[in-house]
Amino acid sequence: RGLKIQFIIVGVNAEDISTYENYNEIIQFPNNIQFIGKVPQNVVPLYYKSSDFSIIVRENSRKSKAGFPTKFVESMMSGCPVIVNITSDLSAYINDNENGIVLKDFSIDSLTEVLENATRLSSNDIVKMKKQALQTGRKYFYFRNYTESMNEFLKRCYS
Repeated sequence: RGLKIQFIIVGVNAEDISTYENYNEIIQFPNNIQFIGKVPQNVVPLYYKSSDFSIIVRENSRKSKAGFPTKFVESMMSGCPVIVNITSDLSAYINDNENGIVLKDFSIDSLTEVLENATRLSSNDIVKMKKQALQTGRKYFYFRNYTESMNEFLKRCYS
């Protein structure tokens, strides 16, 4: 649709997806879809920080309802707003167009619409979202927030 979007995929090489049925379509866009491959865990936040958004799209299944995507936590803690469809209890942490963008459903049409809208956001809007994402991450996912309650729990277990 003529959108200027670049996807940077960390953790997967182009060879890793060579068995996908739409592999030939994907590799036609080497400037728009870059496969970085595996990187050390301490480097991952740098990719989040340099991105306007991360994308987590999960099929609404029993597994995705029961599990929480750790990539959501990584993204928010790095100040990277997430484009996401709601599974598990993500709705407790994401505010549409504040700290990320919520997809209506698990469909390519919904993702396309959101990506089109995201390309129209101003730099200031994205900066605001990034700040909100970081605040959300620090509020809910920063491990030091739970040190005292964990210490109390362990004291009760071992006393």
